[in-house]
Amino acid sequence: MVVMTEPVFGPDTPEPLEPFPEWDSDPRLFSFESLGVAKAHAKLLRSLEFITTQTSISWPSCPDSPTCADVLIRLANLAVPSKEGPLVASVSECCRIAAVLLCVMPYNAYPSHDLLINVQLHKLKASLETLLLLVPPDHALLPWLLSVGGILSPPLERKWFIGHLVITVSELNIKSWEEMKSHLVKAIWVEPICEVPFRDGKKSQPNELLLSL
Repeated sequence: MVVMTEPVFGPDTPEPLEPFPEWDSDPRLFSFESLGVAKAHAKLLRSLEFITTQTSISWPSCPDSPTCADVLIRLANLAVPSKEGPLVASVSECCRIAAVLLCVMPYNAYPSHDLLINVQLHKLKASLETLLLLVPPDHALLPWLLSVGGILSPPLERKWFIGHLVITVSELNIKSWEEMKSHLVKAIWVEPICEVPFRDGKKSQPNELLLSL
């Protein structure tokens, strides 16, 4: 029996996070707050956008890994912003979990990635079940959120993510990988580690592609 416990990243870091002042206005990326994400969550997500983009440029070296690990610790310890209403709480929590799932492998030396991913995937699915009741199927963040879950989940759970992703892809009139990728790169994206799995699905399941467009 697997005990589903919440992985612990460590205590909150009290020092202020170094700002990235020129990144907030980058038109190539999502403005998370305009999509319903709470301010505290959006700030950390913008930091991850900056770091992951720099990593994509400088790959295979990862000069910002310690900074990204610091951001992940902060993001993992953020509470659900329940006081800001169900929509903001749900969008923020989904983005928080998806960002941790996507970035923990290249940036964080957590001792058990499998346990962490297993727990967070269950939380992402539960949070998305709520979010899908609150937003239309063409919400701009859904392609990224559902793709992250679909890529990292085992085959049985993956069917749930893909089923909803197919609806979102149809609603957004996405007809090619290039069009799909244009949505994904606006969120959190590390080109060298995301391109192939997000385009083709898990290598261990070549007949179960994430996108069959």
